[in-house]
Amino acid sequence: MEGDQRSQGFEQMHDGGKLNELRKILTGLDKEELERLHRLMSDPHEFAIEISEFLPFSIRKLIENGEISKEELLPFFEEVIQTSIQKNPQKLADILFPVMGPAIRKAVAEDLKKLIDSLNQTLESGLSPRHLKMRLSARVTGKSYAEMLLSQAYVYQVKQVFLIHRNTGLLLHHETDSETGACAGDMVASMLSAIGDFVKDSFQSGTNDALDTIHVGELNIWIEQGPHAVIAAIVEGNPPHELRTVMKEAIEAVHFNHVYDFEKFNGDVSAFALSGKFLQRCLQKQKKEQQKSNPVFAIALLVLVLGVAGFFIYRNLETRHRWNKFVTHVDEKQGIHITGNNMSGGVFVLNGLRDAEALNTDSMLHSFGFDSSNARLIFTPFISLEQEMVVKRAIRLLEPPQGVLISFKEGVLIVSGEADAVWINRLKLDYVRVVGVNKLDVAALTIMNNLPDLNMIIQAIEKHRFSFDINDVEMDAVQKKKFDSLTMAAVQIGNFNIVNHRNMLIHVRSYSSKAVNKQANEKVALERARAFIKLLGQAGVSESLLKAEVVFNEDLPVPQPVRSVSFNVFEE
Repeated sequence: MEGDQRSQGFEQMHDGGKLNELRKILTGLDKEELERLHRLMSDPHEFAIEISEFLPFSIRKLIENGEISKEELLPFFEEVIQTSIQKNPQKLADILFPVMGPAIRKAVAEDLKKLIDSLNQTLESGLSPRHLKMRLSARVTGKSYAEMLLSQAYVYQVKQVFLIHRNTGLLLHHETDSETGACAGDMVASMLSAIGDFVKDSFQSGTNDALDTIHVGELNIWIEQGPHAVIAAIVEGNPPHELRTVMKEAIEAVHFNHVYDFEKFNGDVSAFALSGKFLQRCLQKQKKEQQKSNPVFAIALLVLVLGVAGFFIYRNLETRHRWNKFVTHVDEKQGIHITGNNMSGGVFVLNGLRDAEALNTDSMLHSFGFDSSNARLIFTPFISLEQEMVVKRAIRLLEPPQGVLISFKEGVLIVSGEADAVWINRLKLDYVRVVGVNKLDVAALTIMNNLPDLNMIIQAIEKHRFSFDINDVEMDAVQKKKFDSLTMAAVQIGNFNIVNHRNMLIHVRSYSSKAVNKQANEKVALERARAFIKLLGQAGVSESLLKAEVVFNEDLPVPQPVRSVSFNVFEE
């Protein structure tokens, strides 16, 4: 049983092998290749992947065999590109980036070269009324000066020449003058073809009639017709009639040398690249004769410009020299320290530190010919410890009398001369107010001994007596003169005490009575004495020399006028 099954399996394998051999003989494909062919026929995705490699070659063969034209494919590709741009414009930008970068750099380099050439030509032309006139005309008309200069350099100039297929309007070849930038030749060809068709249709001209001249602003487009192609030349200026002859000869040469290419023309313009040598004959130009002119105007203008420039340069240098001298002069002064010196907005600016005792910088500024319109001084207050500044500060604060000299050295204030005892005493108290002074030296300072005799001072004080109304210490004119005399004598008592180291005091006695109300009368009398002491203090008498005292008439051998004030000098 098992043997029969094995024999049947071998027979099946044998039959299967024969079937594969028969299939390969009939189709030339084995089993795997047939299965792959089946997948390609049943799966469109697999089939598209398989033929994608050969599709470009297939399209090219169709075009070469004439089965399909570029014009039929162009709308399809335009629609595909437009749809792609609308969906994802960045993708197309990324694709064009490697191409656009070098193209843009090349265009910029060419423009820079032309700019430099134009600048060199302008500099070589010099300064003249003619060129100044061209600059003015360029500004009025809105053109660039380079365009005006080029238009004035030639009588006429053929800038570009186009060879255009007559029936299709395709641009076959394009030649450009070396001084002129190239334009979009296909657009020009399409434009000329459209204008020609428009003229024929609109004006019902004959088949042999053709457009031969177009005026566009200051440009002329000359056209020469041929059986299969036309030549269009863009001309600036006033060309001679001989240019027509040159263009006729060029179109005839093109037809003679490309007769076979015109008969078999299918849209491929590569064969007409050799026609450039005929088109280049049309790129003619005629320069204007340059008249030699006397450069007197240019020389005079140049001298004037140099003179004006020299004047401003000299004035600027002279102003800077004066400013530098001013800065040096200020920096040498004590009490001023310069921290910055610059120019801002055409104005000189000086920054620094300035002591209040330093010299006035505004007056120095005017003495050097500057004012607030062309110079600005910005000083920050500070205290200088320079010798001159400390001495000035001491003189202002201490107010030394005539005959007293003040100097300063290494923190010591040295005072010499002769002064009264009062000022000397005040000096010993107030010298610490002077910033920078640490010690006082009065070894060379002597006391002025010009005081009168003590008895004379006492008599000058005790001879005065003042009487007042009730609750009043106002003085009339006569009493005020007596009060001034009293004040002078009282001040001398203070000087006497300082010189002689005494302690003489002035008792201000206010007289009253014990009658009626002793305590009330005493209080009023004491207030009267104190009010008078206050008046003396305001007049310059030290209140430490004055002492109020109430005296009752009942205690005196000789009564005094009530509500009066007298003075007695005692030593305590």
